[in-house]
Amino acid sequence: MVYVALVVSLALFVSLTFKRLSPLLVAPIVTAVLALVAGIDPTQTLLEGYMGLAGDYVKDFFFIFMTGAVFAHIMGKTGAAEAIARWIVGLVGERWVVPAVVLSTAVLTFGGISLFIIFFVMYPMALSMHKAGNITKLLIPPEIALGAFTFTMTTPGSPQVMNIIPTTYLDTPPTAALLPGWIAGCLM
Repeated sequence: MVYVALVVSLALFVSLTFKRLSPLLVAPIVTAVLALVAGIDPTQTLLEGYMGLAGDYVKDFFFIFMTGAVFAHIMGKTGAAEAIARWIVGLVGERWVVPAVVLSTAVLTFGGISLFIIFFVMYPMALSMHKAGNITKLLIPPEIALGAFTFTMTTPGSPQVMNIIPTTYLDTPPTAALLPGWIAGCLM
């Protein structure tokens, strides 16, 4: 029955997010549905399980999110992020704007800007880069996603939350498995 509950809740999550409902609204709804289908008390699941774990997550990683947001704001206001992106476009040329956006995103993400913040920093820069290269702006979201959510999120030494969370549970440094991790990151 638990597997049925998981499949139902996953299908519900996908369908509701495709209807453009906010994940902040969808997540508790899906959690309640999962509890109901699995035969668990939804009130207890939401109050103790869902909210307890969500609160712990925010509490444990708030400083990382805050410093990433402050860093992104400073990079945007000072023009440093734009300078990095322009420098990379200058290196590869306007013909190669798409890989330049991916590379710019990767540099900024691996440099410490949070995955949750990178779209706010990169989109305006990518838009101006796409105008310069006469390329459709529809490619910007996947370019940013490729630069932010692949190797820069998971390679050893990355300052991203997804890399830091396992270090607390496994009691390892952020650079654990450096060589195999970077080989896997390069293959991504």
